[in-house]
Amino acid sequence: MTLAVLTLVAAGFAATALAAKSRPIDLLTIVGQDETAWDASNEGDTVFTPVDDGTTFEGGYVHLDAFDEGLELVVDGTPFVDPDGETTVKNNAYTVGPTKAGDLRVRRYERARGPYLRTLIELKNTSDAPIETVANISSDLGSDTSETIIDSSNAPAGSYELDDRWVISSQDDPPVVWEDPALTFVTYGPGGDPPATLEQSFGSGAFEYDYELTVPANRTRYLLLFTEMHGRISAAESDTAKYDDANLNAKLLGGIAESKYRAIVNWDLG
Repeated sequence: MTLAVLTLVAAGFAATALAAKSRPIDLLTIVGQDETAWDASNEGDTVFTPVDDGTTFEGGYVHLDAFDEGLELVVDGTPFVDPDGETTVKNNAYTVGPTKAGDLRVRRYERARGPYLRTLIELKNTSDAPIETVANISSDLGSDTSETIIDSSNAPAGSYELDDRWVISSQDDPPVVWEDPALTFVTYGPGGDPPATLEQSFGSGAFEYDYELTVPANRTRYLLLFTEMHGRISAAESDTAKYDDANLNAKLLGGIAESKYRAIVNWDLG
């Protein structure tokens, strides 16, 4: 497919993504700046991924094959899957779920803006007792073990540790035409609770980690994640600054009710 056709296809996705209508998840793409496209899938009704694959046009080149399924969620061993396989897209955002994980009701809210996909995971306890739970987030990267760490929030250059709030990986430095884009994963914010474990890291073709949290009786807790795709390493690095502020800006929090801020466990939003 030529660059012109790819550009037109992405532009078409962007136009349709703004229309508020129900559509099958397996045919769903939402698009941010630089035609950064996030293709969702219900993976044969077995697990939901908001980024079955991803593409960006940043830096004058098309960068393909960002993921081979990304940001999949498993709660206490129960994979998250949307029950009816459909959702309504409005303002480049959509909701999937709820699905059951024991006495928890789990929803996901996905929104594309700028170069990032914002993921808000809702865990609602419907019982009269607190629930200790583990939320596993896993991504199979399109780089297939050829990626390296470019930068992270705390660790020395080229390394990544659990206390890093964000990390950038890339198959090439800089990414070249048709190659995978650079990926930024933001797992928690200043003052928030980090993941408890890192099961796989970059160089393995995968990125997987667990959050351990307690959801009080008849209460709700949230996890807030950001994932970016870039065609330029410099843009990926400069774009991390907004995640180093304990108080996320209004664009990053747009559409999330202030009443939910204190219930987001991996960020301290006051």
